[in-house]
Parts: sequence; C-alpha cells; structure tokens
Amino acid sequence: MKAQKIMEVGTLYEEEAWILFRRKVGNSVDDPSLLGIAKEVAKECKGLPLAIITVARALKKHKTKRSWNCALEQLRGAETISIPEVPTELYKPLRLSYDYLGSNEAKYLFLLCSLFEEDSNISPEELLGYGSGLRIFRGIENLEQARDRVCLLLEILKDGFLLSQGSFENYVKMHDVVRAMALSIASEGENNFMVSHHVNSEEFPRRTTYEHFSHMSIVANKFDELPRPIVCPKLKLLMLKLCFKKPFKLQDNFFNDMGKLNVLSLSRYADSILPFPASIQRLSSLRTLCLSDLMLDDISIIGELFTLEILSIRGSQLEELPVEIGKLTNLIICWSCGMSIKDLKGFQQVSYQG
Repeated sequence: MKAQKIMEVGTLYEEEAWILFRRKVGNSVDDPSLLGIAKEVAKECKGLPLAIITVARALKKHKTKRSWNCALEQLRGAETISIPEVPTELYKPLRLSYDYLGSNEAKYLFLLCSLFEEDSNISPEELLGYGSGLRIFRGIENLEQARDRVCLLLEILKDGFLLSQGSFENYVKMHDVVRAMALSIASEGENNFMVSHHVNSEEFPRRTTYEHFSHMSIVANKFDELPRPIVCPKLKLLMLKLCFKKPFKLQDNFFNDMGKLNVLSLSRYADSILPFPASIQRLSSLRTLCLSDLMLDDISIIGELFTLEILSIRGSQLEELPVEIGKLTNLIICWSCGMSIKDLKGFQQVSYQG
C-alpha cells in the first residue's frame, strides 16, 4: 500500500468487490477448487474496501481449500467484539488478518505499534530496541540480524494492510481503526496492555491496581500531584511521555515495584533538567533504556543497570556520557545523536550509531 492514509470510499457493489478482492489476492483463486469459496469469502467482506483488502492479503499465500474454509468459518461464525472505534462489519476481517499472520513475532511487533500515539510515525529502530529488550526475536545472533528481522516483519505487516508507510523512509504508521482493534487484542491473555494518552488529571495513577498489566504507554499533559509509586509485578515495558510546561520530577521510589521491567522509554519532560529517580537502579532486568528529547544532567546512575544492552539518548541534551557507562559490560549499542565518536572512547562494548 502506497498511501499514508486509508480513505473512506464507501461500499462496493458485489461485482466491484470481487474484482478488487481478486486483484489483491492474486490469480490463485482461479483454481476451480477455490473459486467458489473465494467468492463466498469476498461476500463476507460486505463490500467494504478495507475489509476486502485485509482479508485478501491475509489469504494471498494460502493455496489450500482447508485454509479458505477456515477463513470463511471465522468470518461467518466469530463473535464480534464491540469496539467504539471499529465498525462492527470491520472487526472480523481485521481480526482474521491478524490471526493469519502466522508469525508470533509479527503479531507481537504489531501489538507493540499500538502503544504509540495515534497517527505516529513509528521508527523501526525504536521497535528494534523494544523488541530486543523483550526478547521477541528468536534465533538472532547479532544486532544486524535483529534489524533485518524487524524490516522483514514490518514488510509482512504492511503487506497485510495492518500497517502503512509512514511519512519518512522506513517508518510505519497504524490506522486508527486498526490500532483500536490491536488494543482490543492486546487486552486479552497474558500480554495485557494499558494505553492512556493525553492525560490531563489531578493525580496519577487513577486506577486501583496495575498488577495485571505487562505493557503500559502513558502520555500526560498535566498532573497536579506527583506520580506515586505503582505496583507492577508483571510489567515488562513502560513508555512514559510527560509534556509539562513547568519543572517536574518523578518520586525517587517510583520504580520500586517494577522488578521485571525489560524496556523503559522516557520522553519529553518539562523544559528543565531531569533528575533520575534513585529507584531506577533497582530495575535489575532492564535491557533497553530510551531517553528522548530530555534535558539530562548527571546520568551516572545508569552505570548500575548491569543488564542494560541498548541505550538511546537521541534528541536529549547531554554534554558527555559518564565514565560509569563503562561498567555496562552487556551494552551492545548506544544511540546518541549529536555526540562525536570520541565521547565513547574507551567503551569497548558500545557500538556507536549517530
């Protein structure tokens, strides 16, 4: 798909719908054993272009009648979950496209994309950092292989119409309808996601418990009270973006009860120096740390994060990396825009990316 936005074009007549479906799925449906059932599958898309394209792409590589029968049964028989942002007739086709991905890695990466803000340009390098920290990629021996795997998975998701081309080269976007469906899926099972964006409230958090969440993405514009520590024994990923106009600081014990955290992303604090909460050194399972668009002063405490493998300080203001970084013997990559290679001299474990 070349477009960056999915435009609503209305419902197609049955003949038009079949022409579009056949064009997207390929001439494999001309096989007499598949033609009849393929037309039935196309009818279940109710003439909706988005449904037609996602289902066609999902079934494009499936050549057996059994696979097509399963798809037809799913479209006809699956219970439709009510999601305000997703038209009822679109849920089943979108869910089928996700279910037919086949690759658990592709499914996980797809769900991670739903953690970003609506209409975001999502960087493959950011997904690389998150995916590596979460150990999504199997059988990977080095960073370049992981990067290649991310590119392949994103192509699979774009080919399935679950992601689209972003505004920048190699970046991707997620349509708001697809994102709503992804967040619904992400609320199922053990990988329970919480997304709370554009919070403007008196206090944080407002929930009574956070114990069942494994992934959290929070964007806030205002807190009248400092965020108190929250108990998150299952939390593996935390994306925290705080856009304040006045100085703001997390309490020193904020990270006390996040012992399983593998990925931490902090971005866009107020225009003031960010003091690190002392409890960050308690994150004994942290593998990926992303600090974006921050004003940083002393970050020597990072030297206590001995499990850290990926460190990103892109877009942040920092005069130099502290010598304590040399204690991070597991560090394999450091992204740091604006720093010269000499700033990393002596850190043999660091692979510099400008």
